[in-house]
Amino acid sequence: KSGEAVQYVRDIAGTIQGSTPWLMVGYLNLRRMEWVPAQKAFEKVRKDIDPKCPYAAVGLATIFYYSSVNKFRKNVDRNSKDYQRLLQHMDYSLNTFREALAWNPANAYAANGLAMHLVHQGHYLEALDWFQLIREAMPNMTDVWVNIGHTYMHLGQAQNAVTMYRNCLLKFPGHERRVEVMNYLSHAYFVLGSYAEALRISVAQVHLNPAHKPYWFNLALCRYEHARALLMQDRKTVKDVKVAIAGYESAIATFAYLHEGTSEADAHKQGYSSEKAGGFMRYAKSALERARTVYLRQAEEKEVAEQRMMAAQEDERSARLKKENEEKMRQEQSLMDEARAAEQLATEKRREVEELLRGAPGTSGSGRKRKHVTKREKEVNLPDSSSATRMQEDEDESASLAAPAASVDADQAEATLDETTAKRMKRVLSDDDEE
Repeated sequence: KSGEAVQYVRDIAGTIQGSTPWLMVGYLNLRRMEWVPAQKAFEKVRKDIDPKCPYAAVGLATIFYYSSVNKFRKNVDRNSKDYQRLLQHMDYSLNTFREALAWNPANAYAANGLAMHLVHQGHYLEALDWFQLIREAMPNMTDVWVNIGHTYMHLGQAQNAVTMYRNCLLKFPGHERRVEVMNYLSHAYFVLGSYAEALRISVAQVHLNPAHKPYWFNLALCRYEHARALLMQDRKTVKDVKVAIAGYESAIATFAYLHEGTSEADAHKQGYSSEKAGGFMRYAKSALERARTVYLRQAEEKEVAEQRMMAAQEDERSARLKKENEEKMRQEQSLMDEARAAEQLATEKRREVEELLRGAPGTSGSGRKRKHVTKREKEVNLPDSSSATRMQEDEDESASLAAPAASVDADQAEATLDETTAKRMKRVLSDDDEE
């Protein structure tokens, strides 16, 4: 509603003394890019109220700068009178900015205007230094953030420009130039080749200002390039191809809306080219046909082949795992069999050792048995004294009854008996020692 505001300020300007109402009228018209009424308001302040008003000077310099730059962008013939007049306007703008800065060296708006002239002259690094200083002095000045982004774009540093535009949108979320800055950000993403991001921002632009046809043109162009980029991928999927086809279809519809029934002159007044829209529409139709007949079929065949290959790999992997599990189970079973055999062998060895120990001399069982036998032998072979006396008496009686020859050998028999007894005793004693 800036038009209503301008009319309201105009109505009260005659009743208020000073330059304030006329400066408001001038800047409101400047914001609406209505150069003539804005110029008249600023000239009235400088002529009738304050010839050295810095705000009026900056306003006039800004008008001459933007009106001239916009015409320079149309590639005006350098030998024409229009070109010479534009040079004069640019010189007036530059000198007026310098004049305002001389009156007040802390005038950030005048310094910003001088830096814009440096950009126009191609002195990008010097202009960037100026803009950085201005932003440090006035961090809430929206224009300087945008101008830094523009300077980065001129330097070919689109990523830095993206950072500046994004920071500007984050710092000034409700600013009236928000949609315009979004357009700059979308263009920077487009230059970087980040078509998905550029497309996302362009969609938001159209929703915020659907009546501005250049935003529709940018949206269609982003859809066209995004679809083309998807099809240029080495590993595109069926889903990528279908998204590209949908993008081409939408771009064709938008380009047709901008081209059909609109002359180039009318389109130019609205800020875009009807001829370019028609050209992109034809390119998109050709690309769409190729996407449907070639890329989609290739992607489907490739996807089927990949699915088969993945199934074969999965079967191979399952067979390998099964074989590995069977081999592992076989090894575990072999280890268990070996352990069982080793345990059985150890049991048999232990049993043999026990049997050997039971049968060997000096063991506890055989020793006891041998000890009992030895005692019996002692009882049998070593009679006590009464038994020996009886045995002697029996022998004497037998000797008296025997023949004379027997008595002759009595002493020899007695000697033999004694030797036999001695040997038995010796053997028993030796057995006892062994025990």
